[in-house]
This record gives sequence, C-alpha cells and structure tokens, in this order.
Amino acid sequence: MRYLLSLVSEQPIPNILLIKTLRDIDGYIFVSTPRMKSQALVERTCDLCGISSPVVVEVDEYDLEGIAAKVAGCLQNLGPDSVAVNLTGGTKLMALGVYMAIQQYPAQAFYLPPGSACAHIVHPSFIKDFLPLSHQLDASSFLFAYGVTAEIPSSPSHHYELGEAMFRLQAEERIPELANKLSRLGNRRLDLSPKNIQLKEILASTLGLKPELLSCAEWLKFVKGGWFEEYICHHLQRMLPQTDVCRNVVTDKNGVKNELDICFAHANTLYVWELKSSVKIAELKDILYRLDSLKNDYGLRPRCLLALASPATTRLWQGNSFLQDRAAGMGIRVLTCPELAPERIQQSIREVLN
Repeated sequence: MRYLLSLVSEQPIPNILLIKTLRDIDGYIFVSTPRMKSQALVERTCDLCGISSPVVVEVDEYDLEGIAAKVAGCLQNLGPDSVAVNLTGGTKLMALGVYMAIQQYPAQAFYLPPGSACAHIVHPSFIKDFLPLSHQLDASSFLFAYGVTAEIPSSPSHHYELGEAMFRLQAEERIPELANKLSRLGNRRLDLSPKNIQLKEILASTLGLKPELLSCAEWLKFVKGGWFEEYICHHLQRMLPQTDVCRNVVTDKNGVKNELDICFAHANTLYVWELKSSVKIAELKDILYRLDSLKNDYGLRPRCLLALASPATTRLWQGNSFLQDRAAGMGIRVLTCPELAPERIQQSIREVLN
C-alpha cells in the first residue's frame, strides 16, 4: 500500500492540493498537534478531499525525537510499500522529525512553494517543479478550509451596458457631487424635491428607464453602487470564464463577521476585492485596515484589492502618499477610476492576476 503523509498546519491549502493531485494513494496519514486538533484542521481537509478514515498521529511540536519516534511507530504498524510525504506544512521540527522517520522506507517527499503551480521533490533527490498541481479550488472551498463559513446570496444582475453607462456618468463628472446626490434618493421627504426629480430624469435617460422605476428598492440599490459590483464582476467573469466570481459574500469565523464585495479563487489563490463607487478619503484608512484584518481574524492570506470608481476620490488618493504607502505595506493593490474605464479594465485585471 502507498500512503500519503501530510503535516498539518494552519495553512491547509498545500495539503489539500497535493491530496487532490496525487493518484494511486491507498491511505492518508496526518501528523498533527493538540493545538491543531482543536482547530479541526484535519476534519476540514478530509471533508474537502473525501477522506473517510485518516490515520492521525498526534505529536508534541517541540519534541523532535518524540515526533520521529511516533511517526516511525505509525509507519511500522501500517507496513506501507511506499510513502509520499508533504513537508510543506507543520513546524520545522515536525518536518525534520518526519524526515528522520521515513529514511528506511521507499519515500518521496514533496514541497509546495507559495504561489507555485508545481510541487518540488526534495527527497530522495531534488527535482524542481516535478509535479504540476492539477486541482483548482473555488472560493467557497478555500474559505471552508480555513474554517470560514460563507453565505453567498443570489444577487440580481442587470445588462452590462447599464453598469458601463453609470461608470461613464460618474467618470465624466457630468453631475457635480453625484455620490452625495445619489445618497438622497429613496428618502421620502426629499424624493419629490426638484433636485431629486431632475436627478431621476437624468439617471432614467442614461439607463433607458422610466423615472418612476428609480423609486423601487432594486433600482435604488443599483444606482447607489450596485452597478459598480456588477460592472467589475462582468469583467472578471469575462477574464476568468471557468471561475465562480462571488458578490456580497457574508463570512463568519468564530463569531467574527465580514462582508466581501467580491471574492474568487484563481490559480489557487484567494482574491478579495473591496469596491467603492464613492468614498471619503477619511474612510479609506479604515477600509485598508479591514482588508488587512482578514489575515489576523481569519488566518487567510488573500490578495486584496481596493477599486475606486470616483474621479474625486481618485484625485484625493493620488495626493495622499501616506495612504498609498500604507496600502503598499499591507500588500493591497488599488485601482483608480482611469484604470477601471471600459477601455482599460481588462488590462488592469490582467496585471493584477499576473
């Protein structure tokens, strides 16, 4: 029998990818610790990979000799013909202890570099990019692997041309302070004011709608910012036709909730995009911290992006070196109004994904 031995860690994706990629595996062994056991890391990995009866070896992550002895004892009991080992996870001492234990068996040890599409063989000899990783995770599976529950609502979609029309209306600044004026729509006290009536007429003409439709909840949500989510989602879906691009994802881990405007997985990397059709410069700092907190609160390591549709916000952003440096330090990419224009957005997305 051939076993795959995986070192459990708080970064579960490398284990899942190798399990999904390797064929002709008869059994699965996980080397874990009490701390990792309390996080149900093995259980979630097995759920995602369809493993029903794993062998779990629990070790003290600081006891090198103890790790080697426990893993060696497990292998002796199982009597495998060969062993494949994923050394990517665990701690350094766990990896060293497992390496000591497999010396007397026909074994291949793999290592998955971060962001790579291939696994290296590191034992018995080094072969770079030996094994292409065939499995591609979707966003829901990615979040589940980290213990994050995700509620993905069914959001209505309108014709793309309407989103593009709203983008051009905002980008060309034909209506001064458009965002402020849009925020007043839906207010019963203000809806019959001459300014709101005039605004509805302009919006209705831009979108090819009857002005009275702009009093209903669906179209109010669309013109107040929903158009931007649909606009971005449309272009992402065009670039990534095989990918589920999710909107308005409500996440929860241990009672810590968050809402992700757009979330998707590409090349086994999780992307989280925050979209702002308009925002005050003072709020941008909080937005950056909220994106960065996904690492601390959820243990995720997503590639985060902030998209700004408003020309006014774009000018404020470009003039604020403090926030630009803060975003760069957090590894958060920012796309501004010119980069999101219909004639440039595909290239902008391509640069982000590469």
